[in-house]
Amino acid sequence: MTAAKLSLALAEPKMGALAPSHQLIRASQICKTAISSQARDWPAVVRHASHAIECSALYMAVCDPLTVAQLHVSRAIASCAHEPTDEVLASAQQDIGRAHKVFELHLGPGHVATLEVKNALEETCATAGKK
Repeated sequence: MTAAKLSLALAEPKMGALAPSHQLIRASQICKTAISSQARDWPAVVRHASHAIECSALYMAVCDPLTVAQLHVSRAIASCAHEPTDEVLASAQQDIGRAHKVFELHLGPGHVATLEVKNALEETCATAGKK
């Protein structure tokens, strides 16, 4: 069982009475994003990442900017895989480009995570160029 599945199994019984914007709901959506990504369920990734991003907006003072940036990358990649239209690709390029700047700022340009985001941006640009 992955860490995301275990975290979700522990948290879900406690979430019934929580508001949709509660931070535990945000955490569960991040776990669901990870699980859906692993299963390559792109519509679910888009849905869960979007919900986690919406919840993150309410908690920006305590949210890790890298986590929020990674959610944008996950949603962008899933959107491209699910619906690779010119509009979706252009939006994904912008989202991944902004996330790359966040990773560079917080981790530095040579960090492995920054390089992975840069690769995702280059792949998205290459996909857009093939259309």
